[in-house]
Amino acid sequence: TRSGSATRINSQGLIETVGNGVSRLNYPLLDGKVVGCPHHILEPQRTNLLTHSEDFSGYSSTNLNIISNQNISPSGVLNGTFLRPTTANSSHQIYQNASLTAGTNTLSVFIKAGNYSKFRLYFYDGTTAHEVYGDSSNGTIHSTNSTVKVESYGNDWYRYSVTATNASTSVGNYTIRVTNESYQDNWAANGVDGLYIFGLQFEAGSYPTSYIKTNGEANGVTRQAETANGSGDAATFNDSEG
Repeated sequence: TRSGSATRINSQGLIETVGNGVSRLNYPLLDGKVVGCPHHILEPQRTNLLTHSEDFSGYSSTNLNIISNQNISPSGVLNGTFLRPTTANSSHQIYQNASLTAGTNTLSVFIKAGNYSKFRLYFYDGTTAHEVYGDSSNGTIHSTNSTVKVESYGNDWYRYSVTATNASTSVGNYTIRVTNESYQDNWAANGVDGLYIFGLQFEAGSYPTSYIKTNGEANGVTRQAETANGSGDAATFNDSEG
């Protein structure tokens, strides 16, 4: 049982939304490909606090062009956003200012390399940038000061997540920077090339959960917790039968 919709990985390896109360049979991904049989997802309640997870046209940017609907995303739709840094010899970033509360939080985003692949992903709590530098061409981590997880979603998309504990603050932001090949923040790009992003998510918790889409909702979107009933007991799974 679950109140409201949620997402799963379907048999084609794509992110798919299922309706109210529908069990999520989630197919496992290995190196971005479906491998083996599906399993039921049972997740706790989580909220994607970012009000726009796919439409980045309203985000702030510095020396960076935000171009919507330029690549097929992990949902199988033409809604991947292209980030194209300018020729300015400076940092090239997209960011969203927001209020943060104290606790352990996780920021995640899907990234796909274009002709540029290196990036810096972080959330800033007014004191510390909880970050990861990575290479989206192969899903690797260059450096980090936080707990980082990388998952391959196929078609050269990787989901990177950063988990860290931050102090309470009323000022913070979530930022994606396109860096140069040496992971330097300040540099001059060629004004043509870039990389792709999709599905930005910020949630209170010590690990990333399944993707929660938002589309302008004032307080983000909450995926309700799930429970499983009638799925077996000691008589079904006993010690003599394994």
